[in-house]
Amino acid sequence: NICQKCGKQINGQKEGKSNFCYQCSAKFYSNPSKKESKEKIRAARIKFYRQGGKPWNFKLNIKNSTKVVEIGRAISKALTGKTLENRYGKRKAKKIKKAMSIRFSGEGNPMFGKPSPHRKRGFREDLGHFVRSAWEADFARVLKLYKLDYQYEPKAFRLIKSSGEVVNYTPDFYVPSNNTFYEIKGWLHDLDEEKIKLFQKQYPQYNFVLINKTKFAEFALEYKELIDWECPQIPIEQSFRFIKVKEIKYAGKEKTYDILMQPPGNNFVANGFLVHNSGGMQRYLKQLKPTEFEDIIAMVALYRPGPMQLIPEYIAGKHKKKRIEYLHPKLKPILESTYNIPVYQEQLMKIAHELAGFTLAEADVLRKAVGKKIKKLLMAQKEKMIKGMKRNGIDERVAQKIWEWVLPFAHYGFNRSHSCSYAMIAYQTAYLKTHFPAEFMSAVLTSEKADLERIAVLIEECKKMGLEVLPPDINESFMNFSVVGGKNQIRFGLLAIKNVGHNVVEAILEERKINGPYVSINDFVSRVNSKDLNKKSLESSIKAGVFDKLAERNQLLANLEKLLEYARETQKNKSNGQKGLFDGLSSSSRGMKLASATPCSLAEKLKWEKELLGLYVSGHPLKEYEKILEKKSLPIVKVSQDLVGKLVSIGGIISGIKKIITKTGKPMLFVNLEDETKKIEVVIFPSVIENYPTLFQENKIVLIQGRVDTRDGVPKIICNTIEEIIEK
Repeated sequence: NICQKCGKQINGQKEGKSNFCYQCSAKFYSNPSKKESKEKIRAARIKFYRQGGKPWNFKLNIKNSTKVVEIGRAISKALTGKTLENRYGKRKAKKIKKAMSIRFSGEGNPMFGKPSPHRKRGFREDLGHFVRSAWEADFARVLKLYKLDYQYEPKAFRLIKSSGEVVNYTPDFYVPSNNTFYEIKGWLHDLDEEKIKLFQKQYPQYNFVLINKTKFAEFALEYKELIDWECPQIPIEQSFRFIKVKEIKYAGKEKTYDILMQPPGNNFVANGFLVHNSGGMQRYLKQLKPTEFEDIIAMVALYRPGPMQLIPEYIAGKHKKKRIEYLHPKLKPILESTYNIPVYQEQLMKIAHELAGFTLAEADVLRKAVGKKIKKLLMAQKEKMIKGMKRNGIDERVAQKIWEWVLPFAHYGFNRSHSCSYAMIAYQTAYLKTHFPAEFMSAVLTSEKADLERIAVLIEECKKMGLEVLPPDINESFMNFSVVGGKNQIRFGLLAIKNVGHNVVEAILEERKINGPYVSINDFVSRVNSKDLNKKSLESSIKAGVFDKLAERNQLLANLEKLLEYARETQKNKSNGQKGLFDGLSSSSRGMKLASATPCSLAEKLKWEKELLGLYVSGHPLKEYEKILEKKSLPIVKVSQDLVGKLVSIGGIISGIKKIITKTGKPMLFVNLEDETKKIEVVIFPSVIENYPTLFQENKIVLIQGRVDTRDGVPKIICNTIEEIIEK
């Protein structure tokens, strides 16, 4: 038949039912989004009822309508279905079940030998048996971790309901050593719950454990580094409403003390030096000028949980710039090392022990009461402590002062041994950074290779340390960042390139290790196995400059399909055992000839490098704008605390934008602006965005005028005006 819109003949349509060809039908028909459809249906329903419309079963029930009864029976019958026993009889049903069991286990299973998608059943090679879900596979790995022998779905149990109905129940795992059945359930149907209760009641000779989503989340956290988890995340319930907290229970000791936070938050890492990731901490360390290990322990404790307002006092005590007076002579040996500032929980306990005669157990009760701010317990401890100090000859007025003085600090009290552990790692990392800078920074870059923004920050740190970070290279790069050439050079790892996976890098390095460096692009594509070399990974590698020593980037991109086809053909011939006429020649002198292409511009190179590596390698996009920037702006590196409150003009490239919505519902931006000297954060308020709506875009080169502000000693710019720099 013929398309009614374009008149083209439509082939292959049975009985000529179609009115349009595929292209015209796509333009003619409108398929609304789910949200749009829901809104339309809702509006139509409201209109229907407002106009007096009624549903078909209005005021009908099984007592007054045979139609409702008939429909109910039909639905019930459809849902019930027929068992194999009903269809074929008991003997044949047994044979069918056995055949199905064989078909879905081992090599008969279509999933045998294949990685199982999340939530999908299939055979697991590492377990050696079939499972019905990724959760079950992960739980089996937990059992294997404990070296516990188990049986998977070993037996079906016959259960009798209160109504006399017989149902069957098969638990997931049985562990003979503790006579326990385990059931893995993320959520329970009513029937599941009923079966579990019946099983526990009717088979009391077995232990039974239900592994629900909460328990599974605990497993996922506890064994996250020990097991190759299939589930991509800890199972959680999604909710689009606020959740009312019914109860808060103590969950045991924390596994990880800190969480990653934005500055001035704390994750104990400052560019690889393990203390704190904030400008405030770095500023205080510079003021403190640590000379002994105790200084680092105290600084970690003071900054991390809190009395931060006392850090200047501690620093003044360290440098003997203040007179230290103790409320009582007995406090001196306890607080002397921290210059009369209670920093650690152990100091509070010692004050209670030495001054009030508390036993160590009683002092620990006081520590808990203070730390958890339990008011009733605190009042009891206060009375007890003041009485104890009076018994030890301390005047009641002094005792009261000591309590009131200690209490606020003790709320922030830090466990000294904990602080000492962090300080030890801080000292070790500082030692490595000082004595083995290239090796240390190479290791830090490798640990952060998945985070392009973090890589950019660390490379800036390398520059400050006098280390040169070289771009990735097909013959020099390894999987991760590595020290090459002289002691001051670090080469980008191939895995740090966006879109380049582990398998292809492993194949490239293995081939290079066995047969030597790649001498040309033909040599490369003919030697690396084509199944590991896909279009996306090759394109990203070319754009990142991996093959710059072998060929020009744009030429390689223009011949990308040709290169991949050549790779596939070469590998196919190798696998078939075929030899070509020119196989005697080296791979560099044979193969295809690349079509010529216009070389890519520096701007294109820089854009690709920023996108795939997280930074500019071949140069800087501001190089061409140096004269105009010198004339109109202040270098970012010269923006300091001395300029706080003053108006300045700075120029550079917008390298990042973070958007938030204010309480008034308007957008506000935090823009990273960088020039060739440094990067700075620029705060853009809603009124400025309204005045310049099109200028706040990544990679734009702009001139910003604003007032210098500061936070944690780090200068920022509050933007007043912005203009794009076009002339060079």
